[in-house]
Amino acid sequence: MYRYTFLILVVPPDLDGGSPGLRMNTMLSSRWKVFSVLFPLLPFLPALATGCGNPEAREGGSAPPYASTEGPKEVWTLSDLPFLEIGVREGEEPYQLHRAQSSVLLGDGRIVVANAGSQELRFFDSEGLYLSAVGEDGEGPGEFRFPTRIRKVGQDSLLVWDQRLQRVSFFDFEGRYLGSERLSPTSEVMFPGDEWLLGRFWIDSPLLPSAREPVRVAAEAIPLPDSLQGLLYLRVTRQGRIWASEIRPPADTAISWTVYDLEGRPVARVTTPAHFEPHEIGADYVLGRFMDDVDINYIRLYGLEKPEGSQPGPGLDPSPPRVEPGPRLAQTPQEGKVLAPLKSLVKSLASLQEIHYSDHYTYTADTESLFSDPRARIPDGLAVTILFAGRQGWMGTVTDTDSGKYCALAYGAYVPMGWAPGMLICP
Repeated sequence: MYRYTFLILVVPPDLDGGSPGLRMNTMLSSRWKVFSVLFPLLPFLPALATGCGNPEAREGGSAPPYASTEGPKEVWTLSDLPFLEIGVREGEEPYQLHRAQSSVLLGDGRIVVANAGSQELRFFDSEGLYLSAVGEDGEGPGEFRFPTRIRKVGQDSLLVWDQRLQRVSFFDFEGRYLGSERLSPTSEVMFPGDEWLLGRFWIDSPLLPSAREPVRVAAEAIPLPDSLQGLLYLRVTRQGRIWASEIRPPADTAISWTVYDLEGRPVARVTTPAHFEPHEIGADYVLGRFMDDVDINYIRLYGLEKPEGSQPGPGLDPSPPRVEPGPRLAQTPQEGKVLAPLKSLVKSLASLQEIHYSDHYTYTADTESLFSDPRARIPDGLAVTILFAGRQGWMGTVTDTDSGKYCALAYGAYVPMGWAPGMLICP
């Protein structure tokens, strides 16, 4: 439990208003070269499936609400060109980004980047000009070993998650260090950080475990992929909208999203470019990382354009994560019997991924190739899903199709906040 009293957990009243930083960025600095981003003309996602959902909550095949009677009424689009781009292949060191894992846009237009390659937070002004940096390699106060997530807390604080140190550190908007706290899964709270599993949903949401009920309710109404092995990635925004996709970014192709409200009703469709990973989704902007063909990192700020009359979301309070102990039933012998083969298969999956990496220098989401050897087959009744795989890591689950029980493991640069790399989790 947090003991700090200096955090002001007040949600800005203008969550759905225009971003001051976005309005300021109408002219690009001559320092930056803006690359044209071509959006492939992808067909819309298939009509929402019926009879899909959380296997534990939709027993009997009942269709989720809205699945067959309603589709998204709006189409949202990203600006053809980014309003701002930070990053260079060659040039001054502060602009050379390496492992720029996360970024946020402040109210005055400044952008803060968690640049894990240099173990620091880099501050840029509203035109992308470098201002300052804080942090260095180490384990002391204000130091980092691998900062992978940064987000705003209240009106004046930044939260930074360090994957290797398994802790969150707090800074004010000027980069002054405020304090830190360990954050690790416990037997009571399996998912204390921003990312958590719910059935076949992989949810990225800055909400405390005790505040996740609205997202749980919405998930009950969101259709799942037709494939029993498929997971749905949900990105919950501060505006109270849920972006859903069968692909966890980044990806080599453009990603199509369906946006839902907190009742699980489809609101809009939107497409993000290939090789782009959203870090922060605002009411009128999307900020994130673009990686070129040689993995050079760029932070891009796109405008998010909506039809006239588009209704704002209700807003959510993204409080800082903390462990909130709660009741947890002891594992029954039957549960232990079900989980044993799941754990065994996850370990086999991890070994096969390492073999694949040694041959191809990347992890893979192709389960058929991983389990092509008959000696490594997937047992009947179990399903393997690899949600994300690339050169820097992978995430996957193994599910018992009868009971809905599952185990998950993440490894590398994309380990969810609050998880330890390689830690086997069976909620």
